[in-house]
Amino acid sequence: MTVEGTLDTIPLPDLFQIITFGKKTGILEIAVNEFTGKIYFLKGEIRGAISSSIRENIFDVYVRNNNLSLKEFKVLRSFGKTQKEIFSRLLKDAKINKQEFIQLQEDQIKEIVVDFLSMNVGKFKFLKGKDIEKTYPNAYKIAIQSLLMGSIDRIDKVENLEKEIPGIQIYKIINPKTDEKYPAIDYEILSLVDDNNTVNDIVFNSKRSKFIVLQVLNELIKDKIIELSREKELEDEFKSEITQFLDINPSSIDSKSFQLGVKFYKDRLFKQALEEFEKAAKLFPDDVSIFKYLGLTYYKLDQKAKALEIFNNALNITPKDIGILMSLGKIYTKENNFEKAESFFTKIISINPNKVIAIMELANLKYLQKDFVGSIKLFQNVLKLKPDYIDGYNKLAGIYLKKNQKSDAIACWKKVLEIDPTNKLAHRNLEILGQV
Repeated sequence: MTVEGTLDTIPLPDLFQIITFGKKTGILEIAVNEFTGKIYFLKGEIRGAISSSIRENIFDVYVRNNNLSLKEFKVLRSFGKTQKEIFSRLLKDAKINKQEFIQLQEDQIKEIVVDFLSMNVGKFKFLKGKDIEKTYPNAYKIAIQSLLMGSIDRIDKVENLEKEIPGIQIYKIINPKTDEKYPAIDYEILSLVDDNNTVNDIVFNSKRSKFIVLQVLNELIKDKIIELSREKELEDEFKSEITQFLDINPSSIDSKSFQLGVKFYKDRLFKQALEEFEKAAKLFPDDVSIFKYLGLTYYKLDQKAKALEIFNNALNITPKDIGILMSLGKIYTKENNFEKAESFFTKIISINPNKVIAIMELANLKYLQKDFVGSIKLFQNVLKLKPDYIDGYNKLAGIYLKKNQKSDAIACWKKVLEIDPTNKLAHRNLEILGQV
């Protein structure tokens, strides 16, 4: 008997529970946008999975799991033209045993299943399958609950990476890797970077999952192998950065150079913006607001020492300027100087105990230091000041989940739905936890 429907009416976590507890045998076909996949079940246990979006074979998983360098990758490739030939050689040379090979197959399946579990739109069809035990003879120890929890963690990590690397951005290679000691997967993703491909294009064209691609891109950016080439205008990000990060209104400063600098900054043309802000600073040497922009622009251009010098000089003029203190706190956080960062956020709160954004930043800082108790207390303070703050509830729920306090996490996400019944993140996580 065939059962079909849409994932917004019957979420994948619910389907998995039905199939697992019912000990069903069959094939779950999934279609999400342009991607399709199949998950094979035998008496409620996952035996196999394929996906059009994740096209890793066992050899690809071996390369990824062992973080093989390009040099090591080439050596393995010399063992044979097919992965069967390569693994026959690895087994013969005792570089891998049969159990480890089975583990690679299991890891391949898990990556596909977790990727699909993180999606909440699309269509499904569960139909009777023939010869599943014969086609997929290996019985894996894949815990469904573990996959469900893994998908929640995956969603959180992907969303954080997407904030750092928006899908509309286009990167260019500035320092090509020539040393074969670097991971082979880096070269693989790097081959997809050009002046036409957005981050979304790279994800689409890669055989790896979105999570893995974004992780690699993030490392390539940190290692200064690639840099931003261009992107569509990020109006919302700009507004948030200026009003919250600097705590000033750009239109309040009467200077043509300054306004032109703001326009360049808005278009992410930081070098041009810097020239205009420098001109404005000379015309208005006592206007601290201009120096806030100037400091941030230097930081965007990776001139960190200069940025800190400007912000600290501005702080000497106005020691209680919340925008400057916030800027310094954010910069030191990014530089992993948590002690310095905490001192600035704490000072803001001493000036204005109700400054929600400062308490949020301090809560995030505690989280980065794995001080979950301190982070929870601060997020709770935020929600007392701003009871309808959805982002606060979502982040608090994530921390509760890290501490395995599922009931508290569920309560937070249910509160989010009281405020915003259409919130996708809350719906998705509650579905995964079997609460919707």
